[in-house]
Amino acid sequence: MKYGINIVEGQLKAISEFVDGNELPKGFEAVTKERYDELLEKATGFTKWDENLSDLVVDQNMIDSFQKQTEILNVKQKLSSVLSDLILAERLGENTTVLQKKFDDLSKEYKANKNIPPVVYAGKKQTVALPNNSTELLGKATDRDGKIVSVNWSKISGGKAKIVNPNKLSTKVKDLEAGNYIFKLTATDNEGASAASNVTIYVKPKEAIKISTSPKEKLNISSLGTTFEVNVKSNTEWYALGKGNSSVSPSSGRGNEKVTVRIHRNNSGGPLKGIVEFKAEDKVFNLIWSQKAERNEDDDNYDGVGCFDLESDVTLANGRSKKLKNIKVGDKLRGYNFPNRIDANSDTYTKWSGMLKKATITDVEVKDMLVKTVDSYVELTMIDETVLNITKDHPLLVSKDGKEVSWVKPSELRSGLFLIDKDGKTQEIESKKTIRKKLEIGVLDVENIDNYMIQGFIVHNAEIIRNRNQQPIDVIK
Repeated sequence: MKYGINIVEGQLKAISEFVDGNELPKGFEAVTKERYDELLEKATGFTKWDENLSDLVVDQNMIDSFQKQTEILNVKQKLSSVLSDLILAERLGENTTVLQKKFDDLSKEYKANKNIPPVVYAGKKQTVALPNNSTELLGKATDRDGKIVSVNWSKISGGKAKIVNPNKLSTKVKDLEAGNYIFKLTATDNEGASAASNVTIYVKPKEAIKISTSPKEKLNISSLGTTFEVNVKSNTEWYALGKGNSSVSPSSGRGNEKVTVRIHRNNSGGPLKGIVEFKAEDKVFNLIWSQKAERNEDDDNYDGVGCFDLESDVTLANGRSKKLKNIKVGDKLRGYNFPNRIDANSDTYTKWSGMLKKATITDVEVKDMLVKTVDSYVELTMIDETVLNITKDHPLLVSKDGKEVSWVKPSELRSGLFLIDKDGKTQEIESKKTIRKKLEIGVLDVENIDNYMIQGFIVHNAEIIRNRNQQPIDVIK
């Protein structure tokens, strides 16, 4: 082994052992084993404070304490020597004036400086990364000729921060903000002498959340496969949720990972659509997918979006009506709540059924609306001559016996079935026919439950999907 010391501007900063054959680090100079042991003996009390340090670090506060102790010992030795000379001179009958003055001066110096200040260590420099905004202040303090009677942590510089227990050597500091902090630990001994040490804490800013997928935003699947893969890239933990006719695995992860999306086929013969929502903290990223199925003979010129004639009446929460074309985001509408209702965005609504007598009227709020033009639609005429102009794929609440209800698409309706009106009563369907001409239509996306009322009858909600520029790109029924 060989030994080295680090001295900066005449002050000892560190001492350490080094393996033979290795060059001393920059700033270190070689010393003998005896000199190393001498310095190590003086610094022993401090090395125990942090045994994980690769070097024995001695800060200026420690050096000052050593020097103070040495000075006091020198004064004490001089005082003892002068006292011996003074006693001898008195016994010999010699003039003691000079010796007495020297003794008095040394006595005053010794009494004034005999108390050695505490040695304080505020700990190693720290780095904290947001969103973690707290850390531990781990201080040490000792007094060689007495005891520590009080300690205090204070903030010297930096942003907002709260020191939980400022009068304890070890405490927590919280509510930190991005930037540099300096905290000071001050210790006072039983003679009133005090000393201090500083520690620097750097709080790294929170990294911006990033999440993206490949493919991006929208995916058209031409094959009749039942699964497809999505590559997720994120710098934090993320969650995935399959909506519409899809489910995902895994549903959560961290960093870069592949997600398998499984398509749940239905029996309607219509196109399949879905959305996979990816969320990382407050960032949401939607991937829209669609897959064409085999077309029925009445599918010509149909774009698959379930909507209603803009001239249709929408039932408001107060029981009055308003034209669909005049509905605005935030309007309160009337809907029906079933005890066993399911997620409005889940394709399992096609298998759902409920009991009409258990339904209760509730309010729903419009959160989005989409208007477009289609080339064909279904005209439903009720026994009371009410007419619903609706695209063939938008589910209506239907009953066969006036008791049990389920969601059925207009393309599957027939005369003799019943729709449910705004008062919870049944109305029989008299006729249905397909109209092949252009019609301006609209669809609503509502919150709270999965239905609202068009032309006085209960219809299923539709989720309107928009891209990052808030442009509508799809509808999930």
